Parts: sequence; C-alpha cells; structure tokens
Amino acid sequence: MKKFGALLLFCSLTFSQDAIVVSPSTLDFGNVLMGNTPTQTFTLTCNLDQTITITPPSFYSVDITEIAMTDGQTQQVVVTFDPPQVGTFNSQVVLAGSTFGTAIVNVNANVTNDLQGSMSGTLTSEFSPYEVSDDLIVENGNTWNIEAGTELHFKFGKQLIVNGILNINGSPDNMVKMIAADADSGWAGIKIENSNNSDIEFLQVEDVTNDLSMNRPYLAFEDFED
Repeated sequence: MKKFGALLLFCSLTFSQDAIVVSPSTLDFGNVLMGNTPTQTFTLTCNLDQTITITPPSFYSVDITEIAMTDGQTQQVVVTFDPPQVGTFNSQVVLAGSTFGTAIVNVNANVTNDLQGSMSGTLTSEFSPYEVSDDLIVENGNTWNIEAGTELHFKFGKQLIVNGILNINGSPDNMVKMIAADADSGWAGIKIENSNNSDIEFLQVEDVTNDLSMNRPYLAFEDFED
C-alpha cells in the first residue's frame, strides 16, 4: 500500500502542470488580403521528456511538425497562412505528446479583397478585382507596384494619395483600371503629391466625380504634374 501511495503521489506531482503549454493560445491573423501569406509565432513549452507532433489545419502550415523535447524546453513555432479564396478560416493547430498531453492553438483569419490605408509592395492581378473601402496612401519612402490587368473598384468618396512612388505597369492590351464601385456615385480620383519618381503606364481611370484626377482612358505621370 505504501508503494502504491507513493506511485500516486509521483503521478500527481508529475502531471500537476500541463505536459504541453502554448503561448499565446490564439493567433489572430485579422483581415488578410488575397495573395498575401502572413506568419505568426507561438511558443511551445514541454514539461515532460517526449516528442511533440504538431499538426496544422488546411491552408495553414508550420515550420516544424515534430520535435523531441526535454522537460522544461521551449520552442518557437512559426505558423503561415496561405488563403485559397475570400472567406473566414478559423481552425486549430493540434499538438500531441508521444507520452502524455495535448494542446491546441486557435488560428483565426478573415480573407478579403478589400484595400485600405497604407500601401507598399506589389499588387498582383491574380486576385483582381480589389474593392477599395477607404483611402489608399502610398506614404513617403514607400513604393507601390501594380501589375498589368489589375482592377481597383473605389467606393464613393475614396481616393488614392501618392507621397511615395507609384509604379503602374499596364500595357495597351492589359491596362490597369481604377474605377468606381458604383459608377453612378463615382470616386475621388488620384492625388499625387511630392512624388517625382512614379512611373504610370496605361492606366484607365473612370467615374471620377471631382478634379483630383484626370478622367481619361490613358494617363502618364506627366498628367499629374503641376
């Protein structure tokens, strides 16, 4: 009886804390633009000598799927989200110990084609058309490239403001289009300020309701100079 009681005491002490601990327990990717593959990181702590298997859900991946850990060891795990389409993708990364314990990390993401705020990098035509729900700003020091064939549909009153560098790479048979989401309401056009290095080729602009942009089918950067 004494040996049995000692065994129970040992088990109680051994598993008085979770064998697998994750922090944070939720990764919220927020609104993800189609074509982007954002990453977030959580920390795994193992309180037992064992191998941990990490299984991500569909459209998520991890930089490590199995790791042999010792008691008290920690490991950072990078989770990458690669959205297949517009929609909500809430799921769980599952961690299982080879000896004892499981844990989960909730992963939440909402995939949109909604552009707003500060812009940089390259906007591809693959997931076009994009809806513009608020002003777009290319800030000073930023460069924003837009591929040929890309369409942006601006909501009423919204505009594109350029203080950095805007490169629009359209072609005669595959222009970049900036139009209103509702042609009857229009949008506020393009305003280029303090930008001398932008390169705009074969941009089609339609439905502008004020004088912030030249409402012509073809635009060159010189059209915006004072």
